[in-house]
Amino acid sequence: LDDYEEGSFNLTMVGSNGNPSATQLLGSQYVKIGKLVSFRSFGTLNNTGATGQLSFSGLPFTPTGVCIVNIECNSQGTFTLSPYGYISGTIIYIQQMRSNTTYIAINHNVASSGEWSITGQFHTNS
Repeated sequence: LDDYEEGSFNLTMVGSNGNPSATQLLGSQYVKIGKLVSFRSFGTLNNTGATGQLSFSGLPFTPTGVCIVNIECNSQGTFTLSPYGYISGTIIYIQQMRSNTTYIAINHNVASSGEWSITGQFHTNS
């Protein structure tokens, strides 16, 4: 355990066509052991004013390769199937599978109080 680190950060909710009227931050913690980063984020957000695809920016490290994260949410996404997130750079994009080969973006659904839980692991070069 020569390379062990713990810390906190905030994920910021954003929309591809418009951000929430007020900045929405999701409190998060991470543990980094070597190049493996595990994180969890949770909280209640108000996405009023946001439009377009739902995403969260602000991961503290840039992942290598494709990363999938677990998402649980109530009220703030327009979806009928279980959502998931994929990471590109330091942004988590929220999507849902439609079939084995197709997926769609999850768009904002106006809700003044939606609970979120995001957990994941990824490798980084840092």
